Amino acid sequence: MKRIFGVLLVAIFALSFTACSGDDEEVKYPKCKTSAHCASKGEVCVSGNCVECGKDADCAKTGACMGCSGNQCVKKDNCCVDDSQCAGGLKCRAKPNSKEGTCQK
Repeated sequence: MKRIFGVLLVAIFALSFTACSGDDEEVKYPKCKTSAHCASKGEVCVSGNCVECGKDADCAKTGACMGCSGNQCVKKDNCCVDDSQCAGGLKCRAKPNSKEGTCQK
């Protein structure tokens, strides 16, 4: 009798532990708890939702001059990587130790 009680107790404990550890599987895209839930789509978790970005650094993968605005990667204003991206005869002046610069006279 003691042996059956012990086996039942171990089985109940194991089942309760398994039920708690499956919590992450219940999260369905686009909802998330961590950025790991969004990684397969190349996104990050912000306020419980998978989005393209939460900060400028999240946009580095999309190229130079990209920043985060409204959880989307967009080109930063007046940012350039070469003169062809500058209008009106302006030149692209690179920032020190950076791939990007700003259009200036």
